[in-house]
Amino acid sequence: MIPTDKDPIEPRSNSSGEISPADKTQPPVPYHSALEEPGEDSMRRVFRLLDNVPAMAYRCRNDPSWTMDWVSQGCLPLTGYEPEDLLLNRRVAYGNLIHPDDRGMVWDTVEQALARREPFELVYRIRTAAGELRWVWERGFGVFGPTDHLQAIEGLIIDITARVEAEEKLRRAQEDLERQVAQRTAQLSETNEQLRVEIQSRIAAEEVLRSKQRLLEDGLAVQERERQILAYEIHDSLAQDLTGLLMLLDSLLARGFDLQAELRSGLEQLRKGLRATLEKTRLLISRLRSPTLEDVGLSESVAELIRQALFSHKLDIELQSEGPLDELPSAIKMAAFRIVQEALTNAIRHSRSDRILVRMAAWPTRLELEVRDWGVGFDPDRPVPEHFGLEGIRKRAELLGGKVTISSTPGGGTQVLAEFPLEGGAAP
Repeated sequence: MIPTDKDPIEPRSNSSGEISPADKTQPPVPYHSALEEPGEDSMRRVFRLLDNVPAMAYRCRNDPSWTMDWVSQGCLPLTGYEPEDLLLNRRVAYGNLIHPDDRGMVWDTVEQALARREPFELVYRIRTAAGELRWVWERGFGVFGPTDHLQAIEGLIIDITARVEAEEKLRRAQEDLERQVAQRTAQLSETNEQLRVEIQSRIAAEEVLRSKQRLLEDGLAVQERERQILAYEIHDSLAQDLTGLLMLLDSLLARGFDLQAELRSGLEQLRKGLRATLEKTRLLISRLRSPTLEDVGLSESVAELIRQALFSHKLDIELQSEGPLDELPSAIKMAAFRIVQEALTNAIRHSRSDRILVRMAAWPTRLELEVRDWGVGFDPDRPVPEHFGLEGIRKRAELLGGKVTISSTPGGGTQVLAEFPLEGGAAP
């Protein structure tokens, strides 16, 4: 404990009634005081002014009870005790109002500040006369005499319960917010991990799909080469043989030999059969051997296909083309040509329609193909055996990620609509 002057402090006055300069370091005795009251009216006004401050001003001794020598009226709203109750510990010692868990901290902090001759600041809890727990802020300093002895401690105590409770609510709200943020962050992290795994799975699946598509494209290319080879073989062997026999038969009939009527009739029928067979052979060759798409393009290849059909059949076939059809990938162009070829052949053979529409449109993300007739149609739920080529159209489109829709009603014609994705698009 810091040593204190034991005698009560009484300010000395000079002959004029003023406090001597040597004693101006001593604080005046307040209104609520255990010491003798001063006689000056000005001092009383100061003390009354302190009573109106919403805080507790005090002068106490340096002991564990913090024995009050004077205290302002502000102690009543703060502690629930009148100033007279705290003076000289008449009813209660202020030290006993301090929360037991905070008394040691308060004593140590004050003693250390006094030892350094410095002011001190404290935040601690007190228990009021009504048993309420309040938080207070205190600032004080030691008053030292001429002999450097501690005479008293003076200070101010303010109720900060509302502020502490607000800060506590803010702290709890912040902790709750941080907890929610942590939970949300964990959820987002988990979601991101799931998305990462899903994206990797999709990338792997797309790579597998692209690999399969490349294999299918290679297979289609091999199939096309085999068809070309077969077409050449038919042309170089069967078609030439048939042509030679027909030329020989034409030559015999042209010489005008006196042949029996039945023999001449048989030869005429044979010549007609040979011509029909040769025409079918040529048609088979044209179906097996597609035009050179890389040289003439898809539009011209389909146009040539329509010209061949018009040469053999009296039909109105309309061709509509839109977009950069000739800039499509080779596999797409080949598939498009085969689908139009198959659908057009089916329409010519089975629809009995005198009008056929062929439409091709290349958009930025998809290719559309349409072959439509206004003929007899059929029931899609009961497919006609001759229409087996429609299933081949579906399979060819599916190999390249496309989709084929076939719409038909008996007597209402038939529409074959094929769609292919382009540049990463997806067929609807």
